[in-house]
Amino acid sequence: MAPKPYGVGHVEAAAIPLAGGTAWEGVVRRLRINPGETVLILGGAGGVGTFAVQFAKACGPQVLATASQRNHAALEELGADLAIDYRDEDVAARVRAATAGHDVDCLFDCVGSVALYPALPAVRPFGRVATILGGSGDISPLVFQNQTLHGIFLTRERRRLEEMVPLFASGRVRWLIDEVLDLRQVAKAHRRLDSGHGRGKIVLEVGG
Repeated sequence: MAPKPYGVGHVEAAAIPLAGGTAWEGVVRRLRINPGETVLILGGAGGVGTFAVQFAKACGPQVLATASQRNHAALEELGADLAIDYRDEDVAARVRAATAGHDVDCLFDCVGSVALYPALPAVRPFGRVATILGGSGDISPLVFQNQTLHGIFLTRERRRLEEMVPLFASGRVRWLIDEVLDLRQVAKAHRRLDSGHGRGKIVLEVGG
């Protein structure tokens, strides 16, 4: 537990710790993104992805992110330099076109499943990769390109929450809430999450 950021409401603060902490752990602590680099975020419109896009942008790199077409405008508002439609575009080819063939320095995967490994060819040799869900497929591109893979599973830590507070208190990073539901609608919230088509976080309100 940690004090919520000054000026942030309780509903908004509830959207931060898990998704924001996961994004912080991956983008800031593990990938250690630096100014001038290029990062690709898979699943940029989801709960973790929306924070990851903003944290990455705050670190100073060029930010590329995948999402369905209907979420592209939201990603650009959050700071993404380029939104890629994972349904209709070859992600690796689109990245190479955007980077003039230089590929990305870092890849942060918020999708898992079959999305991660097809995107690995878009990461430069000795690049860094982090995933919060793992994937299925051929891992050999990672091995032959000397890339580093980080697995992210969030643990409880007050210090992480405190590290994020200045960005929220200053307004440099904001939350994206898909829907606020009463606690009695928790089943609906899970169905919404399981659909995989949400934008940002779902918040359950107690006694609203």
